[in-house]
Amino acid sequence: MGNGARVEEYARRLAAGLGVPDFVYRPAHAPRGSGTREIGDGLVVAGGSGLILQVKSRDPEAAARASPDRAVAWVRKHAQRALEQAYGSRRTLYADSSTRFVSMRGYERTLPPGGNGPWSC
Repeated sequence: MGNGARVEEYARRLAAGLGVPDFVYRPAHAPRGSGTREIGDGLVVAGGSGLILQVKSRDPEAAARASPDRAVAWVRKHAQRALEQAYGSRRTLYADSSTRFVSMRGYERTLPPGGNGPWSC
């Protein structure tokens, strides 16, 4: 498991450890073109509200060597990427009603699409 995958799993476990493992879901995969797209790095869903988790990680050694300006630039760049990924996940969730998600406690759930789900604004 790579560093990014470890950090994503840590974020899901952290959210679940806050007392909500029934509402924290592992990412699912949806078909996209000739491949698949991961829907978020995790989801937190309770009732009619949802949160898409996007996690970015950085090599600890590279981070330790970075100047404060470089660190800020890295955060801004990767925060923008995370936001774009979250928007893509939201579009996928809004359009598709067949994706099954599994909670950190092992419960399966199909989330409602569009205006009936937690992804409408």
